[in-house]
Amino acid sequence: MANVIRVTPEELKTTAARFESKAQEMKTQTQQMTELVMSLTGRIWSGEAQLEYNNRFKGLEDDIMKLHKMIEEHVEHLNIIANEYQTTENTNKETASTLASDVIV
Repeated sequence: MANVIRVTPEELKTTAARFESKAQEMKTQTQQMTELVMSLTGRIWSGEAQLEYNNRFKGLEDDIMKLHKMIEEHVEHLNIIANEYQTTENTNKETASTLASDVIV
C-alpha cells in the first residue's frame, strides 16, 4: 500500500486549529490596515489619488475576506473529516470486539 495517507483525527483537528488561528490573525491584520488607510482619509491625504488608493485597497480587503472565508470552510471540512474518521474508527473497533476469538479450534 504505497499511496496510503496516514493521519489521525487529532492531527486533523490540530491542523484545523492552526488554520483557524492564522485566519484570525490575517483578519485582525486586515482590520488594522483598513483602520490605518482610513486614518489617512481626509486628514492627511485627500483628492483623486487618495480616492483611487482607497478603492484599490477596498478591493484588496474584499479579496482578503474571500480568502478568510475559504480558510474557514477548509477548517470546517478538516473538522468534519476528523469526526467522520473517528466515528468510523470507533465503529470498526466495536465490530472487531464482537468477533469470536475462538474461531480456530
